[in-house]
Amino acid sequence: MTRIFNPGWLTCLDKSMSKWLIKWTCPGFVFCPRKPWPFGNEYHTPGCVVTTIISMVELVEGKTRPTELGPKKFNMITGSELKTVGLVLRMTKSMYYSRRVVIMDSGFCVLRGLIELAKRGFFASAVIKKRRYWTKYVPGDKIKEYFLDKPVGTSDALHGILDNTPFHIFCLKEENYVMSLMSTYGTMEKGCETKRIIEDGKK
Repeated sequence: MTRIFNPGWLTCLDKSMSKWLIKWTCPGFVFCPRKPWPFGNEYHTPGCVVTTIISMVELVEGKTRPTELGPKKFNMITGSELKTVGLVLRMTKSMYYSRRVVIMDSGFCVLRGLIELAKRGFFASAVIKKRRYWTKYVPGDKIKEYFLDKPVGTSDALHGILDNTPFHIFCLKEENYVMSLMSTYGTMEKGCETKRIIEDGKK
C-alpha cells in the first residue's frame, strides 16, 4: 500500500483495537484498559487526514514476536529504551523528505522521534501528557506553575534545540489544565488572517 498510495499533506499516527474475546485463539492478544474495547489486537496505523485512508498497519506483538525475526527495523539504531522512535520512523518511512506533517497522540510523544523525523524532511507534532513521569526534555511541572495564575486562553511557547534541530513546546491554558504540544514546526507570531467555511455554510 505504501508503494502505490501518495498521502496528502497531513497524516495522523494513532493506535487502533481489533475486537476479540478469547486470548488463546488470538495471536498477539493484548489487554488495553484505556480503549473503549480493551481486548484483542492492537495496531499502529498512519492515516491520511485528507483522504481518510490508512496506508499501513503494524501489529503490536510484544513478547509474542518470534525471536527468529530479530529486532524490528530502526530499533537497533535508536536503542531498546527508545522503541517508540523506531516505531515512528517505520510508520512514516514512505513519506521521508516530503515536507509533510504528521500529528501524533501522547503515546508517540518522544522528542527524539520528532527530531529524527525532522532530519528526514518531515514535520511532526505530538500531544504532551504526564504518564508516570513527564516526557524527557519537557519541564512539565514548571510549565504548570508558570500558567497557574494565568487566565484561560493564555498561550506561550518554549523553544529549544536538540542535535542542531529546533523544536517548540506550545502551551494553552484551559479551564482545568494546560494543553501542551511538542512540535518541529509552527510559530506564536500572528500571520495573515485566514477564513474558513464550516459544514453548515457559515463563515
